Amino acid sequence: MLILLNNMPHANHLHGEAQQKAAEYLAGWQRSRAELDNFKKRMQAGLSQQQEQQLRSMVEPLLGLNDNFRAMVAHVPADLRDHPWVSGATHIARQFNDILTSFGVVTLEPLGEAFDPRRHEAIQHVEGSGQASGTVVEVVQAGYQLRETLLRPAKVKVAQ
Repeated sequence: MLILLNNMPHANHLHGEAQQKAAEYLAGWQRSRAELDNFKKRMQAGLSQQQEQQLRSMVEPLLGLNDNFRAMVAHVPADLRDHPWVSGATHIARQFNDILTSFGVVTLEPLGEAFDPRRHEAIQHVEGSGQASGTVVEVVQAGYQLRETLLRPAKVKVAQ
């Protein structure tokens, strides 16, 4: 039967139309597949961005609390350092910082580093510090970064 159709004049015409239709359907399917892949990528990027924003809005209000814990630990009077209450409070401060770290928060402590205006806020220039000009000589307030996003620049004093 197939041999008979190939010998018929209109069979080649039908075969060509079928191939053309098949090519059209294949091209349409490939376009649809590419559009679906692009849609999935856009949705995933949007979801990632939304999750990052939610994490940021959750973490930012906690930064001040972490600052207070850090200040509390740094200013424990020498005669109370071995007191069990102080040990417990220090442990809580460490746990809180560990939780922030588990969320991807990095504390910026740039003491001794070159001043970077993208990550640091200079609040004072210090002369006669013995450090090279442009070096951070004191961190007044730590900065914080969430993955690649700067949440708050470190407030620093810089050598003049």
